[in-house]
Amino acid sequence: MVRKSSYYRGRIELIKELFSNANDFDKKLLSNGFLPVDEHDQEIRNRAKTQSNEPLNFVEISSYSTWFAMHPEKIAGIEITTTSNAFPIKTKGKKEDIQNMFAQVFGEANENEAIALAIALEMELELMNI
Repeated sequence: MVRKSSYYRGRIELIKELFSNANDFDKKLLSNGFLPVDEHDQEIRNRAKTQSNEPLNFVEISSYSTWFAMHPEKIAGIEITTTSNAFPIKTKGKKEDIQNMFAQVFGEANENEAIALAIALEMELELMNI
């Protein structure tokens, strides 16, 4: 679904408001842009009505994971919360999720390339855990 800039400005505004009343752990989640859309979509839409549809500037795009909210297809899996203070959000997915994401990004014609890139990334991640 393509959303307008006003939607993301409403999202940023809501995150800032929630942040001001949140506990420490929720502040870490919010600062990383973790905002369950299904719980807050109507509130974001209401706030979007008062926002501009001018293109987002760099600060807006790079704040609160807005770029990833705009491009959920770039996330290979689903984002979930953890109990870690250092890494309160992680992406959980399977090899097929990575392959599907690359196939979407590079197109079905390049599926073999997508699979090769997914395998290369998997190997790189395994090496980082050594």
